[in-house]
Amino acid sequence: MTSGTSPFNWVGTAFSVPHMFGWMPAQDGSQLSGGPLSNTAWMDWAAKNGLSGVEIPLPPDHADAEAMQALAVHAASLGLKIVLGAGPLSTEEITNCIKVARTFQPDGPITMRATLSKVLCGDRRLQEGGWQNRMNDCLSIAKELVPVLRDNNASVALENHQDATAVELRWLCQLSDQSVIGVTLDTGNPLAVGEDILEFTRQVAPFVRHVHCKDYTVHAAPNGFRLVRCAAGRGVVPFPELLAIIQKDCPNAITPGVENAAQAARLVPVFDAGWWTTYPAVDVRERLGFFQTIFTTAQPESSEWRTPWESGESSAAIVAHEVEEFDASCKYLTGITQADLDNTLNASPGGANSPLEKPVQILNM
Repeated sequence: MTSGTSPFNWVGTAFSVPHMFGWMPAQDGSQLSGGPLSNTAWMDWAAKNGLSGVEIPLPPDHADAEAMQALAVHAASLGLKIVLGAGPLSTEEITNCIKVARTFQPDGPITMRATLSKVLCGDRRLQEGGWQNRMNDCLSIAKELVPVLRDNNASVALENHQDATAVELRWLCQLSDQSVIGVTLDTGNPLAVGEDILEFTRQVAPFVRHVHCKDYTVHAAPNGFRLVRCAAGRGVVPFPELLAIIQKDCPNAITPGVENAAQAARLVPVFDAGWWTTYPAVDVRERLGFFQTIFTTAQPESSEWRTPWESGESSAAIVAHEVEEFDASCKYLTGITQADLDNTLNASPGGANSPLEKPVQILNM
């Protein structure tokens, strides 16, 4: 890459260091030295890496106005913005997020990230009540939230959290109100639903309001493949090309997030015929980019894919692993310059597909 200044203002996502925040304790029982990372310490770390903000989940003490004001003051002292992340889409949690976000940012537009479900590895068979019913529920919730979001100059960005396809995300935005309902693009997760990363990006770019820049290495497995966390730039995600598409075809101002994946590898069982039953039938030629990525980058099944957390190593080893990968990701992503983006567009002309003219059917059963 060329030397220069990043064209983006980056935020650090707290999900990058799940062990350090105390969300994934060491399996050998060893404890975090000094206790879990605090949100204020996370802000300090982000500032040290030259980031412009942080993304954190809705704090458990979000109803404590004094505690939320203290976070706002600390962020302001560092010149950082705070992006809030919600769990599976619900009216109550988004309403709470709006209240807290207005403590962090009293004026101007705000965007909050939300997931659609707890499904991982693209295995939508595990969704209670059925995947299509969950999609319909999410559409109903999104429509219910539209007037609330409009009244508060706010928007919700729905994430492809290893569950939704590009078409489904577009469907949700178009049938609710895309002026306030958008997309959080997680850059590594298209592979978990059998889609090509750059094609997925082209499809959702007009709706994107937030990005999680996350990388994976791919490892062969008996019934599919594993997605294993790594620092950005060390895996299969083509970040300059992806960010060039976002910059060209996304109409919204974004502050992309530096994110490292979960400590647990994601096993995507694409060779299990049952895994595909919740997806619409497509011409295999539409998935060539996905298969090319998997078959040309997959490391042998015998290669080591376990993280220190999965190997049962000590808390100290897991902390060292998370620190190194987050710092390396910050260095790599903030080092991508405008010249790098321009070079990729010149090499590969063309942008995102235009938005769909009408809603599409998600699944024919």
